[in-house]
Amino acid sequence: MAGCALHLNCGETVVHRLLHARLLRLSIGWMLIGVGAVITPTPVPLGALLVLAGLCLVARDNRRLRGAIRHLRGRFPRLSARVHVLRDRLPALLRRVVETTDPRRRPRFRARGKAAGGEPV
Repeated sequence: MAGCALHLNCGETVVHRLLHARLLRLSIGWMLIGVGAVITPTPVPLGALLVLAGLCLVARDNRRLRGAIRHLRGRFPRLSARVHVLRDRLPALLRRVVETTDPRRRPRFRARGKAAGGEPV
């Protein structure tokens, strides 16, 4: 066992850590969405903030949710423009979600590695 490069289990532990981190993010995100939905009718808008935080956590790992948010932002361009203006003032996690759900930005998964005409980049 001269080093990590010769030991095959080192790569497996990194993959397992990434999977555990993803599972933790998704679990916490869905829990925040559920709790936020329940307490949204209260006079203090804490529920809406919890739902927003949960959506940010889940959207980081869920392509369909990012697509749905992108679709909603496309349907409401004035709200999307306001969110885009606030982007630089947001924390890194929120900023990343705002950038990846921008309806003006083409999604990465549609044309991965190819130009619009089908030619490799």
